[in-house]
Amino acid sequence: MDITLTVVLCQTHDKKPLTTVSGLPGDGADLRPDELRALASELLRIAADAESQPMEPRAFRRQKREYVVTTNKASKISPPTHL
Repeated sequence: MDITLTVVLCQTHDKKPLTTVSGLPGDGADLRPDELRALASELLRIAADAESQPMEPRAFRRQKREYVVTTNKASKISPPTHL
């Protein structure tokens, strides 16, 4: 299984981390346990990336990133793109 997740790292109105994730498996997706673990691992990485972004007004930069979920390994495949 290879799934590419496109993620926009942004912030809420009160300066808290927020992500917009595209490419998640749809409703009724059939996933094996190893696929669920790979997806969960990548979602945890996305959460950590979102929390590590500076939220101060002058330091904050909205970013678009792509992540690939595979059953062999989950790895970020693209450098951040500032939006």
